[in-house]
Amino acid sequence: MRAILTARDSGAREWVGELHAELARITTDPAFLGPAARAAAVSLARSGRQREAFDVVAAVLRDNPPPAVVDVLALVDAAAIVTGLSGLPEHIDGLARMLATVPPGTPARGARLSSEELTRTFIRAVLDPAARAGRALWEDPLGNDGLPAESLEAGESIDDIHRLMMLGTTAWYEDESATAAAAIGHACDQRRRSGADGAGLEGLPVLVGALTDLGRWPEADRALAESSYLATVHDLPVTRTVVAALHAALQALRGDLTAAARTVEQAWPHFNLPENGAVHTRLARARGLIAISAGDYGTAYRHLRSLFDPHGEPLHPFHSLRAVAELATAAARADHRDDALVVLERARQACGADPTTRMRLLLHHAAALVDDDADAERSFRLATVDPAGEQWPYERAMARMHYGEWLRRRRRPLDARALLSAARDTFDRLGAVPAADRARLELRAAGDGLDRGHEGRSTLTALLTLTPQQREIVRLAAQGLTNKEIAERLFLSPRTVGAHLYSVFPKLGITRRRELRTVLTSDEPSAG
Repeated sequence: MRAILTARDSGAREWVGELHAELARITTDPAFLGPAARAAAVSLARSGRQREAFDVVAAVLRDNPPPAVVDVLALVDAAAIVTGLSGLPEHIDGLARMLATVPPGTPARGARLSSEELTRTFIRAVLDPAARAGRALWEDPLGNDGLPAESLEAGESIDDIHRLMMLGTTAWYEDESATAAAAIGHACDQRRRSGADGAGLEGLPVLVGALTDLGRWPEADRALAESSYLATVHDLPVTRTVVAALHAALQALRGDLTAAARTVEQAWPHFNLPENGAVHTRLARARGLIAISAGDYGTAYRHLRSLFDPHGEPLHPFHSLRAVAELATAAARADHRDDALVVLERARQACGADPTTRMRLLLHHAAALVDDDADAERSFRLATVDPAGEQWPYERAMARMHYGEWLRRRRRPLDARALLSAARDTFDRLGAVPAADRARLELRAAGDGLDRGHEGRSTLTALLTLTPQQREIVRLAAQGLTNKEIAERLFLSPRTVGAHLYSVFPKLGITRRRELRTVLTSDEPSAG
């Protein structure tokens, strides 16, 4: 049994399988089979074999269930980890049946939440994030570091690290991003001090995602570096791929599109994506963000739409829904509003009557972009005025920018400028170059303190009629790059670049390539 646990935490997956089979051959004692099955399931899950991992747990609970409630819960906890990675409907249903068979426990006395209660809360959060199973945790008084006070008693054992990881992941499922980052950050500190490098590795992508969502991108960079190193050292294909997808998404937000595309392609997994929904959705979202930053909204919509099935059902009950505003952004620019509305309606149903604050804001943002039956201005205001939305600065700034664009097109430049300025400042602070450049273009078009003549205003108007990809091609051509060089940088063919330039010259009122420099003055922003 000790050998199985050691093999699990050292990444020796083939040893875990062999040792688990040998243990099952020599004993039927649930005191051994339960922990062994949990270790085997975690090991299989880390290698992308989610169906096999779930079946290992289900078999023990069916044939040799442990007598103690805490040991049964430990197995169901392993099944919840697998379900969170797979997102498969059969795993969600199976997990619900497992939890229903666990007898109720005895509530802990005092302030500290028992491990049993925390485990049940975590499992419920995986089953249905919209149910808000952990709400009482976040509503309790918090410690100085933003964590529920009971969590501060955790020590440095593997069980204590796992406890903090569970707390952080539960918070993340319920969009308590700051608590998720704090809890998993504490767990990582304790893991480093204790030397238990293999403990709680499933929480690393959660930490990276939470830090990115919170706008703490330099911290996300450090977490990415550590996560990538540990995933490589311990040979964890699932963690390695998810971390790469998160890295590519952050690179796309910053405008480093060549590196982002390379990161995604190099990380493409060899395991079965259909049974790894958490991996699949993160890769698809990264590709969608790359395409949005490049201005290719048709491709962006295709990637983001793959987060949902043809009927609008989310591929993953958590990850898919958090991309609904990005999907609506691509749909609005690629003329897919009707199809996106199908997804939006299903997302509303999945979030229930009382969605998290973050999901409520994302749904309002998406509605403003694609729901013709909604009051667009009311939806934009609901997406931008709630102070709680400031904790997700990039999402808040995108909603403000889109609201500002909407106002400018309705000839309300004064109202538009305030929103666009706030969005630009946030993008600049984050280092979100494509979005910042787009906000600057919109600000100039809204007359942001510029004394432009008719010709200058016409040029800006013409630039804004181009797609972001066309503006990027124009910017690079104005810098003197050849069609071939532009094509290599933007992953296009030279013929496509030439066709774009041929189509935009009349819109810009020019006939020759060298005139592009006069169109884009030295202080003109690059395309976003």
